[in-house]
Amino acid sequence: MDSGVANTIATCISALAACVSTYLAARAIRDSKEARQAEFDSARPYFTFSNFGLRRPTIAKALSSETEMLDPRVARIEGLIANDGRRSASNVSGAILILPIKKNADAGTFSIGIADDMAPKSEWHIGTAHLDLLPADFPGHEMSRPYQDPGFFVMICVRYEDPLTSKKYVQNSFMRWLGISDGVISGNLLSASPEEKSILLERYAVFLRPYLDSKPVSGARRRAA
Repeated sequence: MDSGVANTIATCISALAACVSTYLAARAIRDSKEARQAEFDSARPYFTFSNFGLRRPTIAKALSSETEMLDPRVARIEGLIANDGRRSASNVSGAILILPIKKNADAGTFSIGIADDMAPKSEWHIGTAHLDLLPADFPGHEMSRPYQDPGFFVMICVRYEDPLTSKKYVQNSFMRWLGISDGVISGNLLSASPEEKSILLERYAVFLRPYLDSKPVSGARRRAA
């Protein structure tokens, strides 16, 4: 083989090897950056919702460890939110929304101001004001027909900011209170199904729109018992 051709081939191989080496080095740097970014992103503040249910107002009995119900007609929606991320969340706020199943009932909003800063693994107890579950003239066991109520849906909305990136986030959780059946008041809140959530997003589209993005809500309505 002519020495000039051999030198040309050798030069081409060396150049190709250099290109491959440069590409692999650049790819390794990019992969390393992406891995570090993914690790950083995964450490962001993130909220979970737990122990939500219907709580009836009670008071401790005198000289006893027992409690008694103050008013059987009212209750509160209460539960815990927790920052399960590895970084603090700042400017934390939100709302508990009551979304009726009955078409003639109004939706209600209860604002929840939580904290300027919420540390990782910390939790916060939130709740509504008292909700009227039964009519004011509810006669209890004297009714000829047990009282029925289909219940309502609850949406928990939490807004917060990652102070290291200044990114704003919003998280929502949809639940359903099962209502009153044959005079028995359910205390449970169950997670709404995907189908129920879709129906709520369509039925209450205008009402829910301000709570589905990370921008603050102004002029929110509030309903209390």
